[in-house]
Amino acid sequence: MNSRVDTVELANSVLETRGKCELKCIGMSMYPHIKDSDILGVKRVDRLQVGDIVVVERGMDQLEAHRVRGITDTGNAIARGDNSFGLSAPTGQERILGKVTYRKRNGSVKKLQFEEVGEIFENVFILSEDLFMIRQLSYSPPPSAGHISLTRLAAKAEYHGIGPLLFRLLANSNNINETIVPASLFKQVYLSTKRQYKKHYKCLSMIISTLESSGVEVIVHKGMAIASPVYGDIGVRPMVDIDLLVRPRDTQKLKMVLACSDLPLSDFQHDGFTFGDRSNRCLVDLNYRLGGKFEQTGWIPVLQQEMELDEIWARSRVEELDGIKARVLSPEDHLLHMTLHSLAHIQEGRARLIWLVDIQKCIEASMGHLDWNLLLDVANRARFQKELLAFLLMVDKLLGIQDLPLKKEQSYSSLTQEYMLLVLALL
Repeated sequence: MNSRVDTVELANSVLETRGKCELKCIGMSMYPHIKDSDILGVKRVDRLQVGDIVVVERGMDQLEAHRVRGITDTGNAIARGDNSFGLSAPTGQERILGKVTYRKRNGSVKKLQFEEVGEIFENVFILSEDLFMIRQLSYSPPPSAGHISLTRLAAKAEYHGIGPLLFRLLANSNNINETIVPASLFKQVYLSTKRQYKKHYKCLSMIISTLESSGVEVIVHKGMAIASPVYGDIGVRPMVDIDLLVRPRDTQKLKMVLACSDLPLSDFQHDGFTFGDRSNRCLVDLNYRLGGKFEQTGWIPVLQQEMELDEIWARSRVEELDGIKARVLSPEDHLLHMTLHSLAHIQEGRARLIWLVDIQKCIEASMGHLDWNLLLDVANRARFQKELLAFLLMVDKLLGIQDLPLKKEQSYSSLTQEYMLLVLALL
């Protein structure tokens, strides 16, 4: 939420001499606590706390009122609007003008005071809907539905990719009544996800069949590979694209085979293509390695050393995905890849709960035959073992992972807490 004054210096000067000032807001990033045209009372403070709404200098003549989601060891604040996604860069105390203590709206004044939620969330502020989602997805006691906005809950659940799963859990919960979560809403998101999966499954089936006769192999990973085998219900795991791993040497052959086929393909790019027409299309994401992500500016490495592709292909296996035989990653490689994928996005300022739930569910589904020695060895050779362990422990601490053999590991508590802070601050 932006506030405009003649100059940032003027606001600073008033605060310096009087210790307080009032600013008019423009925008809705702090809605519903603060909205467009509200008048905010701002005062100087010596010490910030998680949960405070602060006014931050973002540029010439521009101030932002955002929530402090976390505070780093160096004292910098991690702030974000309640009604927005993504984080601003950590902000030094020198750029924070003051703390918002009240708002004026339609002639009435309301004090803005917030409490920290305690337990594992003691170092970060999260909204009641975020806390509600986490506790419903974890093995914590059933959450209370008090002070929950269904509209905001549904929007957040959709963004985080957990809409159908969350509403199924709520529909099966004895302490959630029909007025809080209407059965019709659950049915709507569930059926929509199921239709989405069937559309993507049909595209995948046609692509694999076309490539099979040419000798080009692909590995299906992430959403399409786990919706049915791991979740046991294609209606609860949304997906936005089809993720395929291709050997680099097969890249041109794959594109040539598909281009010469009768399949409705278009928009070929280095990292994918579109299947189908505008009204019924699927996005296909092509990967040529694991351990980084391709951006328009080039390859951004996440690992200090790439995972060996030949080993990945050797460990892969052919499984049946709803009637079609497809090659998938080994449980160990898939878990490592999902962790890399999640951490890469979190470090660039995006977090979706479905990524963490995928890790939780995959570990639990593979518990009897997951080779932890192999997983840790591959991670160690990729110089990613410390980050892997810290991330899995963070998922366990946040959502819970049944019978996780790493529970007694204490070496990475600091890094685990850092990941926890980032994830919660990005909700």
